[in-house]
Amino acid sequence: MSSGDRKTRVAVNGYGTIGKRVADAVRLQPDMELVGITAHSVNYRVATAHRLKGIPVFVSSFRRKDSETEQLHRDETQKLIDECEQLMDLPYADRRMATENILGRIKRLNDHLRFENFEDDAAKLQKNGVEVAGGLDDLLERADVVVDCAPKPFGQANKPVYSSFGVKGVYQGGEKASIGPSFVAQQNFDACAGADHVRVVSCNTTGLVRVLGGVHARRRIKMATVTLIRRGTDSSDHKSGPINAILPSLETPSHHGPDVRCVIPDIEVFSSAYVVPTTLMHVHDLQIEMEDDFEVDEILQLLHETPRVRVIPASLKMASTAQLMDFARDLGQNDRGDMMDICVWEQTVGAYRNYGHKRLFIKMAVHQESDVIPENVDAIRAVMRSASAADSMRMTDATLNLGVAGDFYRI
Repeated sequence: MSSGDRKTRVAVNGYGTIGKRVADAVRLQPDMELVGITAHSVNYRVATAHRLKGIPVFVSSFRRKDSETEQLHRDETQKLIDECEQLMDLPYADRRMATENILGRIKRLNDHLRFENFEDDAAKLQKNGVEVAGGLDDLLERADVVVDCAPKPFGQANKPVYSSFGVKGVYQGGEKASIGPSFVAQQNFDACAGADHVRVVSCNTTGLVRVLGGVHARRRIKMATVTLIRRGTDSSDHKSGPINAILPSLETPSHHGPDVRCVIPDIEVFSSAYVVPTTLMHVHDLQIEMEDDFEVDEILQLLHETPRVRVIPASLKMASTAQLMDFARDLGQNDRGDMMDICVWEQTVGAYRNYGHKRLFIKMAVHQESDVIPENVDAIRAVMRSASAADSMRMTDATLNLGVAGDFYRI
């Protein structure tokens, strides 16, 4: 494990929308070393990582087949089978969904630990010009921490594999909260320090925790009602939708409110969500009942002072997510034109005081591809106990150029 002045060795398992951004962010950290990423086939992301950035590529299954691997496979498969047998008392629909989840985790475990998969995948990668540095077992032997960016729910299946190598795990918000403590740097860095496994909450929950947590720390919140207007898919995904529909979340509440309470347990949050045909950002409409009366200018000031929240002045005439993302590209904070800050429209921050209410209104936008990237970097330091919360966030923000593009709040 990391000790002294040695850099923390970080592996990234899964090189998609989040994984590639985490990998690039890790490469910018003075106290971290990216030891490799995983792949099972070639695409433009893997080719770019290998050929242009020189990132070592490992096959996402084991290279070696030995008695310990076979025993791990047997033990974990039996645990999943036992878990499946405990579902018999659930209603049919719930049992079916949970069973499909477990079967997916068994398949993922098989994919990791079957030697034949390594040979086939390594051959495909090498045939397409990607040099293979080894298997997942080789990568984990070189790492102190693995950031799991695999599609849900594969992180849960990966967890025992990481544990068997003594490697700490940082997971994404698609995983269930039971995988480990839920993490947002500004809120509970210290509570997660030294944990073996932590879960960086979803892009939406991260945004809510930043804004609600910033307000709650200074002016107490009684309850928040949140409506989330979610993008249909990421900008690179041409296979998902909707194209001509609005999809309401049929679960009440949506998972976002309970997830916020995993991080800030003393805020009551009720959330509902809709999916709409756009790819750029999510938008949140917050109605917050405050404990005491407040001034709008005071709320604007404390939001301005909240880390990783950007108040968008009305004077800049940015009335849409399209303009926000164009603004992000103009800022030039990073190569991709990402907006890692949560954007709060200044003119939407308001108050309603009729009938005894002390209600605060906020509308904000969340760039789903990037707002969790700083949290992943800070989570690495938290589990390794390699920096304090303040020092970690300061280092992360400096290397990712957050909050250094000018004080637009005052324009």
